Amino acid sequence: MKLSGKSLRASLKSSLWRKEGHNSIELISQEERSSRKANAHS
Repeated sequence: MKLSGKSLRASLKSSLWRKEGHNSIELISQEERSSRKANAHS
């Protein structure tokens, strides 16, 4: 189930990149950094 959730988020992020451009890419990269830090600790 976790994998499908990640896939959904990945596809949402891809569409955000196309629609919003660089602003969303910056926001998404910040979000990914924080989630990666959380995953590393847990």
